[in-house]
Amino acid sequence: MRNHGLQTLLRLARWRLDEARKALAEKEQRLALLWSHDGELARRLERERMQARGAFHQASFAAFATRIKQERHRIAEQAHALEAEIEAERDELRDLFAERKRIEILAERRAAEEEAALAREEQAMFDEVGLRRHEGPSAL
Repeated sequence: MRNHGLQTLLRLARWRLDEARKALAEKEQRLALLWSHDGELARRLERERMQARGAFHQASFAAFATRIKQERHRIAEQAHALEAEIEAERDELRDLFAERKRIEILAERRAAEEEAALAREEQAMFDEVGLRRHEGPSAL
């Protein structure tokens, strides 16, 4: 059973792939939350702009708008950094998937080789029994 070591490697590869998928999903969720927050800020800015009609409101709106724009800029920077991390994680996920697939193929080949070897041994045993029967009762 040389396949036992491969089965262990396969379990490890599957676990690593699952963990990478979880980490990627977590980062994608964080990215969605960042962009959602950015959208909320944009809508809030637009609402405040509509309400700021008087001179008094215009002065306070300018400070508010500046603060919102800075916050949106910070969110965009975080989102772009997270997008780069996500792309790197996707590359890693592709590599892990390819590794798992290679191990699966190797395990299948080894299993087929072991099955073929077992079939050859069994056939050799049957051939031996057949030869002995063919030689007659004295050969048994």
